[in-house]
Amino acid sequence: MAQAIIRQAGIGQEELDRGRVTAFLPRNFTARVINADTVAIDGYDHFGWTLEDYVIPRLASGSIWAEKLD
Repeated sequence: MAQAIIRQAGIGQEELDRGRVTAFLPRNFTARVINADTVAIDGYDHFGWTLEDYVIPRLASGSIWAEKLD
């Protein structure tokens, strides 16, 4: 399973919510809210829809910064 975490970066950033993050994810990944400023992403790499090569860059295109968990 591939996992990443998103933490709200600071003042002025839009509030994180599951819906905003989910809009950027392919079907093989899901988002869940941990607390008011943290969202976790879980899923499986599948046919090029990978965490590192697709999901994290796609989130970054929406100014959502995710980091992979080992």
